[in-house]
Amino acid sequence: MTRTYFYGSEFEKLSNDKKFMSMIKEVGDEDVNYRKLISKRIDGTMFDSVSATMKINDLGMTRKIVPYFDVLSEDGFVLFSKKSVSKPTIEAFNASLSRLRANGTYDEIVNRYYGL
Repeated sequence: MTRTYFYGSEFEKLSNDKKFMSMIKEVGDEDVNYRKLISKRIDGTMFDSVSATMKINDLGMTRKIVPYFDVLSEDGFVLFSKKSVSKPTIEAFNASLSRLRANGTYDEIVNRYYGL
């Protein structure tokens, strides 16, 4: 697991279980876990589907690492800076995203680029 990442509320509950946490090894950089997988130093790791797909592609590991299954079902979020992004811009973004989700375009884009 990558230190400082949030893996969802279920994982957060499990993080209080000493037996569970004894099986977890933390690293400071997510790339370390990909390299550990390739070298068979760990059996698995957790990442969100989109960022994992992008990172696996960036590292040229598409034939070496494959997703096993989705564990986390919580929503992701887009974050904006309060200093540099106006409220009308955020409202326009939210409205556009809602339209893309409603008409199926969002799912088409995700499937095209990430195969999810």
